[in-house]
Amino acid sequence: MENKPYHHLSDGTFRNPEGSPVRDSSFNWSYKIFNKEKKKLDMNVPTNHVINKNQVLENLERHKNNDYVAWIGHATFLIKLGDTTINTDPVFEKNMGPLVFGPKRYVDSASNLNEIPEVNLFLLTHNHYDHLSTRTIQKFPYKKAKVLAPLKLGKYFTNKPLLKIFFQNSLNLEDDGWKYLTQRWIIFFIFLALVNEIVWRTQTAIFWVNFKVLGLLIISFLFAISQVPIIRKYKIK
Repeated sequence: MENKPYHHLSDGTFRNPEGSPVRDSSFNWSYKIFNKEKKKLDMNVPTNHVINKNQVLENLERHKNNDYVAWIGHATFLIKLGDTTINTDPVFEKNMGPLVFGPKRYVDSASNLNEIPEVNLFLLTHNHYDHLSTRTIQKFPYKKAKVLAPLKLGKYFTNKPLLKIFFQNSLNLEDDGWKYLTQRWIIFFIFLALVNEIVWRTQTAIFWVNFKVLGLLIISFLFAISQVPIIRKYKIK
């Protein structure tokens, strides 16, 4: 540990560099207050701030033989240097989070994922939802591109089922078991998102908050219990 940088811990994890701001442990975050204050913000984006997608594609085609830096949105850039095209933190979804959850972006990406030129290097800086999108990774059209990622993030670029990536150290299942569990949880989360949207639009704010805190927890617990037969069936003994 003595020869490692300050931000490297002995268990392989990391911490903020020395001298970084320290979080106030007494801070009490309220989703209700956050949502209330968020609605007060004017997030209308001026039309002249956004370039038409057709123009973006025309510019990419026009400069395909030149070096360029193209901003796709947030931390997503296309950088062409010689014969190498780099795509940084590719996120092309409308919301930042797992499946259909997470905050929605106010401005769509400058191009669609299937419209970007051939990429030689996939550059990932870190695993926050607005920088790492498992959906983009799964649909990324250039599978032969090299990947440059921080330590321990290479797991997102394997062919393993999503649940196996996170829980393989806790459960020892056959690949079919991981596949079925992943599919079921994906469908379940989509169902939760739809139910949450219905409750949010039809019930009072207090009822919705209680549902988010208690209702979703209970539903998720019952669903998890219902997956035990699948785990038993495909468990490797």
